[in-house]
Formats: sequence, structure tokens, C-alpha cells
Amino acid sequence: MAIQSLQGNMIQNQYGNGIVCQGPMLTASPFLTDSFQQQLPHEYWYQSPVYDDDGNVIYYQDVRTGQKDSASLNWGFSITFSLPLDNSLQKRCKAMADKWLAIQDQNLKDKQLSWHVARLKECGALKKSGIEFAKGSVFYSLCEDVRVLPKMGQVLPHRHEVPPITSSSFSKPE
Repeated sequence: MAIQSLQGNMIQNQYGNGIVCQGPMLTASPFLTDSFQQQLPHEYWYQSPVYDDDGNVIYYQDVRTGQKDSASLNWGFSITFSLPLDNSLQKRCKAMADKWLAIQDQNLKDKQLSWHVARLKECGALKKSGIEFAKGSVFYSLCEDVRVLPKMGQVLPHRHEVPPITSSSFSKPE
């Protein structure tokens, strides 16, 4: 009896955008086989006829058959360790996976920035219009940290107090 260990596909890590890396793999395969053979009915001896020259049976002779039961129990453990032969391909795949993950992180940060800029614009426009969420609202915190400031170089309407001019305010040189 023979046991054949077949390894399957290497373990694959998929990172998206078609990047799939295969790594080393350890496969352990325990096995157990058993067998039992016997011939039935058990006849340890049989009568074999002995003939004369004319073909008549003279007597029967006891002949041993040699039949015996056969039983076996086999067990084992098969270990396979698979490594890629070209490690540079593995390194390049891992480098591509790292770059792809960095790109995905940057995309997430870009989307977060876009969301916050849109929130800032909308909340600022609402505050300029005098519209805001009530303090008890679950959405109040969305615009709570937004401040509306005067534009750079903008002169806001204002007044100055100018004291009236009187004759006593003029002084004569002496």
C-alpha cells in the first residue's frame, strides 16, 4: 500500500487591484489505513484424490491449504514544506502590496479631507445666513467647531467717535 501526499495551491494573500501573493506553506497530513483479508470458508486441510493409471480414485490424501488470516494497521504522518524557488518575485509582490495599501490609505485621507472641507463650506454658509442646528440636536456637533471670520483685507462697516470741534480746542501759539 502506498500513501501519496498531494499539496494543493499555495496560500494566497489578495490585496485588491489584482495583487495576489503566495507565501511558503507547511502542510501536515496524518493518515491511517487498515486492511483485513481472509478466505472463507476456512479449510486448513482438504482431501486431494490420488488416481491410478486408469483414472480411478485410489484414496484421498490430506493436503494442507496454507490459508491464514491477514490483518494490518498502518499509520503515519506526512509533512510537506513548500517554498517558492524565486524569492525575488515574492519580494516584489510584497512591495506592490505595501504600495497598494499606502495608496488606499492616501485615498481614504483624501476622502476625509474632502468631507471636512465640504462640511466647513456648508456650515460656514449656513452660519453666515444665520442658520444653525439647535444645541440639543444630534447634528449640532457637525458645525460646532466652524467659525466665520472676516475675509482678508475686508473693511467691515464701522463708526468712529469724532469729538466736536470747539474754539477752546484750538490753542494759540504764545
